[in-house]
Amino acid sequence: MSIILKFVRDPLTIGALAPSGPALARVATAAVAQRGLSQADIVVSGLPWAAFSEHHQLDLLSTVVAVLPTDGVFTTFAEELAMPTSVNRQTVDLSAYPDLLVLYLGMRVNHLYGIRTFFSFGRKISQSVADKPDGLLLHEPVYYSFFPMNMGMRQYWRDLPSLLAFARSEPHRQWWLTFLQDSGGTGFWHETYSVRGGIEAVYDDVPKPLGLGRFAGLRRARGPMFGSAARLGRSDSGNPAISETELYGS
Repeated sequence: MSIILKFVRDPLTIGALAPSGPALARVATAAVAQRGLSQADIVVSGLPWAAFSEHHQLDLLSTVVAVLPTDGVFTTFAEELAMPTSVNRQTVDLSAYPDLLVLYLGMRVNHLYGIRTFFSFGRKISQSVADKPDGLLLHEPVYYSFFPMNMGMRQYWRDLPSLLAFARSEPHRQWWLTFLQDSGGTGFWHETYSVRGGIEAVYDDVPKPLGLGRFAGLRRARGPMFGSAARLGRSDSGNPAISETELYGS
């Protein structure tokens, strides 16, 4: 009778009982002889080969060759040993948001009187978020530091056109114009990260570099670096809240 049928009826667990080469040779030879056979047709191994040294692997393979005929079959299987964990790991599917933008914004208090400016803007922003502008997926407060006071928000926008439409609408446009005329003892900054690729940032009256500015070279926000769309490498045919000429007079 073929050892294949005998294996089905009475499987051999030689490897588990004798994982070393010499021991496996003795047990394998005895097991095959006990069944009235001189050799095995098939050897199935569940040994953890990757855990053995090269010398040990060669030792075991020579044992397998010794009990197989020239047309014999040797096959292995292994179970992946998973590290036990109680951590519930999850991720997100962003396929429905191919143009997603993540926006970090902050206002830094540079002078004591800037606290008043800071809180006045906070109320305005809260109201604008409550109005649920089109394209704003999520708004979350973020606290960067208390000394100096630097707080702001993290926002997720559906796409750049939605974000630009909001920034250019009232009353946001007027807030921005008022700030650019007089920052009121504060500094304002934002950093934008696009799923499509591209990162842009601006820092207005921020006395010390932060975020990207701490390791990337800073330059004036003029010319091709004036608007957020241009800084992202995107075309934009809309009218900005304020043009470079209106802001600088040239």
